[in-house]
Order: sequence, then C-alpha cells, then structure tokens
Amino acid sequence: MTTTTIQLNEKQLLGALSNYQPTEIKKLISRLVRMNLYTPPSLEAITRTASASVQRNKTPESTVLEAVKWARAQK
Repeated sequence: MTTTTIQLNEKQLLGALSNYQPTEIKKLISRLVRMNLYTPPSLEAITRTASASVQRNKTPESTVLEAVKWARAQK
C-alpha cells in the first residue's frame, strides 16, 4: 500500500488549520510529538530567542517578570 503525500505552502496550511479549534490543534501537535514527527524547541533555544527579543525590543522588566510568571503557570 502506498502512502500519499500532499504538499502545502504556508498559506494553504494556515487556511486548513484555521478550520480547527485550538484544542484540536493541540491534539494534532501532541500526536506529531508522540509519532516523533515533530520535536518541540529545546528550553535553551526558547531562552536564547526570548532573551534576544527582550534585549532588541527593550522590554520593561515588569513585563518580562509577568511573562515568566504566566509561562510557569501553564501546563
């Protein structure tokens, strides 16, 4: 049995995903992670990107602390 592959550009993919509820998109991403088809970014990569963004945009310290508190509250 052959597997069919469909290629979509970014605009088409976003159009298709916009038909789903956020909870359904979360389930899709979870399935991709379980199937080892998607690897979430490492904490180091996220920290490096966030740090560069904070420095570049000169984000106030209070905003950064609020964002960290929010992120830690997420599951």
